[in-house]
Amino acid sequence: GSLSISRAEAVKMLLAAGGYELLPLKNRGAFPDIKEGSWEEPYALNAFAYGIAQGYPDGSFCAAQVVTHAEFVKMISLSFDLEQNLFIPYIDVQYNKWYTPYVGVADTYYFFLYEQDKFTPWLLMTRKEAVFALYQVLIALE
Repeated sequence: GSLSISRAEAVKMLLAAGGYELLPLKNRGAFPDIKEGSWEEPYALNAFAYGIAQGYPDGSFCAAQVVTHAEFVKMISLSFDLEQNLFIPYIDVQYNKWYTPYVGVADTYYFFLYEQDKFTPWLLMTRKEAVFALYQVLIALE
């Protein structure tokens, strides 16, 4: 649980929990860093197709790259169509960043196991945090 979660692992988890149909998509060079037939291929391509995750400006998906708090709140927000621009109580969030519209879900859905005044957008998301955040969203939406 204390290990970081990769982009491929995160989108696999979000696609499954969100009940998305896993379409038989093939990379065919869409992301040069995703090998055809790899375990990451269907998850990366489906996450992209469903609008849960996008590639980087250089065209890569970076499936093995670990996910930060900022990236995860955006992906989970998009996966479950959660409300954006919610109240943000965290003192370390700048209001002009790409992740700002999504940060409020972390507080609204109690993503962290402890009360905190900082969101730490750059901090790597652990598997335990990702599973707990997903659990909190699923319980709230039930």
